Amino acid sequence: MPIIQLLKQKDGFTENERRIADFILSNLESVPNLTITDLATSTYTSNSAVIRLYQKLHFSGYREFKNELIKASILKTSQDKQVDNNFPFDAQSSDKEITEILANLTQNTIGEIVAQLDTEEFSQICECLLKSNNIMIYGQGDSQITARAFQNKLVKINKVAIIPEEYREEAWNTTNLTTNDCALFISYGGRMKHYHKIMGYLKTQHVPIILLTGNPKSNLLNYATYKLITDNNELDFAKVAPFSSQIGFGFLLDCIYAGMFKRNFNKNIETLNNRQKVIQSGILSDNA
Repeated sequence: MPIIQLLKQKDGFTENERRIADFILSNLESVPNLTITDLATSTYTSNSAVIRLYQKLHFSGYREFKNELIKASILKTSQDKQVDNNFPFDAQSSDKEITEILANLTQNTIGEIVAQLDTEEFSQICECLLKSNNIMIYGQGDSQITARAFQNKLVKINKVAIIPEEYREEAWNTTNLTTNDCALFISYGGRMKHYHKIMGYLKTQHVPIILLTGNPKSNLLNYATYKLITDNNELDFAKVAPFSSQIGFGFLLDCIYAGMFKRNFNKNIETLNNRQKVIQSGILSDNA
């Protein structure tokens, strides 16, 4: 259950814990900046009362408790400036209003993703992609556009990814995958019927499967080894464009790339510098 709901319900709270909960709910944006002592002083309670409260909510420490409050604060700010993800503007919107609306849509989408992100699953996905010999990225339509952008970034860290559906050769490419490889599926709706067959086969071959989807009820989740869900209420078809889903998946994949890059940061920087010299002034230069 989200932390805000737990604080509102106040199940089993003492009088001091209720006071702390009410203060947090009224000052959600500023509370993450407070120390335990600051929070205790502001609520006329004690450090031990604050500790008992977050332990009662099953948090192992104050930092973990604050991290959840930060996520809740981001999500609340996003909801306060909510934009319709499917029809963010109308015929009467001025060009200036459109830029402001889409700016808010971008901020809201990213804020919601950060608030929903399972960081442990995220870390495992970074590790899985890094250790894979071959990476297959499955995505159709708008999702394939996002997949291509991620494919382009992976080249920078010497990870060559294949989009198996590009020339309708997904079956052949799929059968090439082994337990030392990885399959990444991008499907916002999570309703691609033929993915059941592909993912089912990969699961029997014990190939790690990563799924990015916006559908928390997708049956494809049953096949995934790792999954990241970004539920932002965007419809499959009744919309101006896939603004929110493309922003969301693009941001998530940028974060995954950054997580992969930083795990071998110095080596990757050195590799980038060496390759840049070859491309700009070496044998592969336009002037060579």
